[in-house]
Amino acid sequence: MVKVNVLRDKENKILRFRCEGHAEYVKGPGEADIVCAAVSGIIYTALGYMEEYFGLSDFEEKNGFISWEKPKGLETQVSDKIDTVLDAMVVGLKQIELQYSRNIRVVDEEV
Repeated sequence: MVKVNVLRDKENKILRFRCEGHAEYVKGPGEADIVCAAVSGIIYTALGYMEEYFGLSDFEEKNGFISWEKPKGLETQVSDKIDTVLDAMVVGLKQIELQYSRNIRVVDEEV
C-alpha cells in the first residue's frame, strides 16, 4: 500500500509530505501498476513545477519513498504559488484514494 502523509500548519498550509510504499495494483502478468504510476505522476508534477519555476529541488527519494519539506523564508508570492500546487497534488492523490482505497491511503493532518 502507498501511504501519503501530509502535514499542515495552523493556517492549513502544507509544511511537508512523505510518500512511501507500493500500491501493488497489478491485474495480471506483465501489466504495470497503474496506481503507483498515477501517484508518481502527480507527485513528480508538483516537484517538477517547484524545481522549474523556483529552483526548489531539495527532496529525498529512494525506491518506494519520497519526501519534501517546504523551505523557510520564501517570498510570499512564491510561497502562495507553492501552496496552490501542493493543494492540487493532495486533491489528486485523494481522488486516486477514492477509487483505489485498498492501494493508497492519504493522511492529511495539522501539526
